[in-house]
Amino acid sequence: DARTDLGSKLASVAWDDQGIHADTCCWTDPVIVGLILYSLLENAADAQKGQADALIRLSARMREDWVELRVEDKGTGISAANRDRLFTLGFTTKADSLGSALAFARVRAKQMGAELRLASPQPQLGAAFELLLPANETSWARATAPASS
Repeated sequence: DARTDLGSKLASVAWDDQGIHADTCCWTDPVIVGLILYSLLENAADAQKGQADALIRLSARMREDWVELRVEDKGTGISAANRDRLFTLGFTTKADSLGSALAFARVRAKQMGAELRLASPQPQLGAAFELLLPANETSWARATAPASS
């Protein structure tokens, strides 16, 4: 199953959780956030396949009414030519991929009032993504409110 597959990919990866506090919380759907993080972690593990020093760095910080989760790896990074297409359905750099994970992850994030983006600036080595989640009901209500005409 998918969890076993991800578990085997992550077995040889070192972790650095950057001291994420247990009381860090956000106003969101934990199942959808889990699906998004699954995609980000799987991509991070795939980018470092076979690397002896594979590392995934997770961090969280408050940004006003938002929680910013950051997933960073030490893989090959993302070329400038591919950055604009990363979240496009069907775009992939992997031979065995459909190019749907990041596209669906971004749609899922938007549906729950969050934002998934490529971090800027990128690390010198590897890639980093940020998931901004509403930290409270007020920021969630603002993010999910219908656009006024």
